[in-house]
Amino acid sequence: MGTSAETRAERTYPIGVVAAKLRLSLRTLRYWEEVGLVTPTGRSGGGSRLYTDADIERLAFVRAMKPIDFSIEELKDVLSTYDALRLGSKDPAVREKAAQYSARIRDRCLTLESRIVDATATSNDLDRLVAAPAAR
Repeated sequence: MGTSAETRAERTYPIGVVAAKLRLSLRTLRYWEEVGLVTPTGRSGGGSRLYTDADIERLAFVRAMKPIDFSIEELKDVLSTYDALRLGSKDPAVREKAAQYSARIRDRCLTLESRIVDATATSNDLDRLVAAPAAR
């Protein structure tokens, strides 16, 4: 029993399905394509963008980087470095760049975690005020 061309071909998903799966807007996906962060693998007969599982993985990576506040150019460089490492690059310069980006991301995460602690404390203060009897 042979394998059909359809089962051999990599599965693709239309932009709407990908947007829903990643909790992103269609506009965001189109913008990321426009600025060169992600390119859909193909287009349907009607022109709709089609994404593979590998494309979705890349989109998830970009989405995860959103809170880090890198510029588009920095994101492109991070993605290029990420791609090189995924392809097995042993280049010391690529590895050093990745280590530097990783350190910047960790530092940004610490800042974000601190902001979350502050926001949680503020929310808890408001909850206590709401739960307290009203002053007359």
